[in-house]
Amino acid sequence: MAKYRRFKTSEQLMEQGRPNFHPQRVFPRYASVVRASSRLPVGISLTQRALGKFILDPFVSFSENPRPEDLQRTKIGICGFPRTGTTFLLKAVDIYIGRPGSGWKNHDPYTIRDFNAVSVPAIVTLRDPGDACISWAIYHGDAPSVSGLNHRLSLFIAWHRVMLREARRSPVVFAEFIDFTRSPLTLLSQLCPSGQASPRRDEVMKAVQQDNALDSRNERMANMPSPRRDALKQEYLSLLEQRSVMRNLKTAKEILNALRASRP
Repeated sequence: MAKYRRFKTSEQLMEQGRPNFHPQRVFPRYASVVRASSRLPVGISLTQRALGKFILDPFVSFSENPRPEDLQRTKIGICGFPRTGTTFLLKAVDIYIGRPGSGWKNHDPYTIRDFNAVSVPAIVTLRDPGDACISWAIYHGDAPSVSGLNHRLSLFIAWHRVMLREARRSPVVFAEFIDFTRSPLTLLSQLCPSGQASPRRDEVMKAVQQDNALDSRNERMANMPSPRRDALKQEYLSLLEQRSVMRNLKTAKEILNALRASRP
């Protein structure tokens, strides 16, 4: 429990006037409530204030809210929806800079304000909503179901609505999952020319694999492809043809494309 206590909770951040939104803390059955509230600029904050103790997991991960000392040693900030490659990119940053802890990653779209306040370049990772949400469902061991996948898609929609507003007020760099997982150096050298190494895909994947082993992650929760995860994914793919899922996928892709178009 000690690793949770030294970081601010959502309630403490809101008391300081700092909004926050950690989609991984939302209980899936309340995803539609969060999605509806995301339509308003203050909707997420108001919902968390009023219903937080019912709709949010109370435990705050050690990586969610960077402290001032964390930001001081951060060279590149990474923010993305769950399962959009943030862990891969974090390992690539550490290799590129040549020092563990050179990057900081989390899933709160409002964290880009923290990065910009200390002039840390902020990367926002982007991935196809179907791929991201199926990967997230597998990670959590969701039984393949239309309702379960729609819960994940609703949170995807809410998160990207918030990020669309934040990206209009703060400088960020968008990074496509399909691009940076193939060649992370192309992205990182543009943001920070003073890197010490050239991270290759296989080198980054090895670092991610080592972390998975240290954390004793099973194959469902692994941050890299595997035959087991590929087999599990097949169980979800047929759900993408269901009418309600197709409708949510369409909305998710429209918001994602709007986010992409918000940058020249």
